[in-house]
Formats: sequence, C-alpha cells, structure tokens
Amino acid sequence: MPFDSSPLPCSILLLAGGRGQRMGGQDKGLLEWQGEPLIAHLQRLARPLTDDLI
Repeated sequence: MPFDSSPLPCSILLLAGGRGQRMGGQDKGLLEWQGEPLIAHLQRLARPLTDDLI
C-alpha cells in the first residue's frame, strides 16, 4: 500500500498515564524524551497520521 500524506480515517488515542510506580512515581507523560515531554513527542509524531487525535 503506497504512503499517502492525507490523514487516515481513524482515531488515535495517546494514553500516557498511570502511577509511574517503576519510575519513582513520576508522571510518565511528562518525562523528558529527546528534549521534550514524552506526550509532546508522541503527539507530534501522531498528529500527521489522523484528523482525530485524542
């Protein structure tokens, strides 16, 4: 299937939560990854793939 730059007809849900017990109780979505919060990094990657990002 060829790559098309238009968003897919689907929803993407980014779940970045939880108690973070194995990470010392830190909010996992706010942990820094490649110079930005993990949730921001994932949002930036997922945004072009769909028009319904939750």
